[in-house]
Amino acid sequence: MFNQCDYLNLILYGTRLIFFDEYKVWFSLFIQLSNLLIVVFSLFCSCRLYMAYTCPFALAAWITRNYKGLQDKIQLVPIDLWKRPAWYKEKVYPENKVPALEHNNVVIGDSLDVVKYIDNNFEGPSLLPNDPAKREFVEELLAYTDKFVGAVYARLQGGGDAGAPFNYLETALQKFTDGPCTYSSRFERKGGSVGFLDQLLY
Repeated sequence: MFNQCDYLNLILYGTRLIFFDEYKVWFSLFIQLSNLLIVVFSLFCSCRLYMAYTCPFALAAWITRNYKGLQDKIQLVPIDLWKRPAWYKEKVYPENKVPALEHNNVVIGDSLDVVKYIDNNFEGPSLLPNDPAKREFVEELLAYTDKFVGAVYARLQGGGDAGAPFNYLETALQKFTDGPCTYSSRFERKGGSVGFLDQLLY
């Protein structure tokens, strides 16, 4: 599931956290050096996924990349959300958010768009069902995910009612009965595959 660059990124990210707690005076310098190392390593890959290990939206893109077996074709470039490097906003993605995918000198932002782009433009198992009815069903629920996440987030912040979005989702998932989630055409109770909604509702 992981390649050598993934392990390097994880080590650098984890070391940052430890370094910050123990040696705050040198933290800024270490951040700059580690970001430089990440950029240098990423230059050897034509496709880069800018993400953060703590961001659920970025994790959806990361899971998609790993599920399709693209560890050697899409380089991970972790971004520190608490101290975002200036080069990321200036050179890569002006909105300064994650995830963002850079491929063939084009940058795609937004978690759903990144997941769709990876699924449509790279080899590996498809995240969309083959059945047209199920494909349409998935597209409908994908369009609902932003509203669902917004309602749940508002509830966690102490406002709003998340009951209606959960009721909608529960009712919608009963439309097909050939799996507990029915996000993929090959999903079964044992050893099934994952799909778009698995990634985004993770």
